[in-house]
Amino acid sequence: MSSEIGQSHLIMKVIVVLGCQVDPATGLPGPVLETRLDQTLQLYRSLNTDDTIIVVSGGGSFPESRVMKDYLVEHGIPHHKIFEECNSRNTVENCLYTFKFLDEVSLYLSYQEITSSYPNCNYYEPTKWGPVKVERIWVVSSEFHIPRVCRIFSALNIRNWSIVYITSQSPPEMLDRLMLKESKVNVDAMLVSYMKFM
Repeated sequence: MSSEIGQSHLIMKVIVVLGCQVDPATGLPGPVLETRLDQTLQLYRSLNTDDTIIVVSGGGSFPESRVMKDYLVEHGIPHHKIFEECNSRNTVENCLYTFKFLDEVSLYLSYQEITSSYPNCNYYEPTKWGPVKVERIWVVSSEFHIPRVCRIFSALNIRNWSIVYITSQSPPEMLDRLMLKESKVNVDAMLVSYMKFM
């Protein structure tokens, strides 16, 4: 097998689903997170899945990313198409760590390199050599959260990736409380606190 770098880019579509509360008693997605994951399943199945990967983004003491991956695998997504970002603690970090991951993936030239850094993922087959081009990113989150997501991802999108924002519908009985909580978030302060380190 030749390991020479190919002349053309591998084209990749990326779905990013943002984490939310996990039920600590069961280790299963909470009701809001479950709606995001169900929306992700629907989106994934509507795309050409051969060139689509999913990034599940969310940390915590009980990593949201692992719960999210387990749920998606149980519902039919191949485990090797799902990458875990398990360090983020808030929406800004969701964005920063996901973009960092995509920057790194765009530079990988071989299967061995990417699997050594991300051993739980083996999307890139050994016969596929060459740099990767991100064609489009779909970011999935809840309706109360999407305005914050749009502002943050747009502000930090220095690569000018094409981003589409996909909204999941939260359980109606929870929406008023979630909207009230979201209204108290100071997005500008969050961005400023991180941008000074960039």
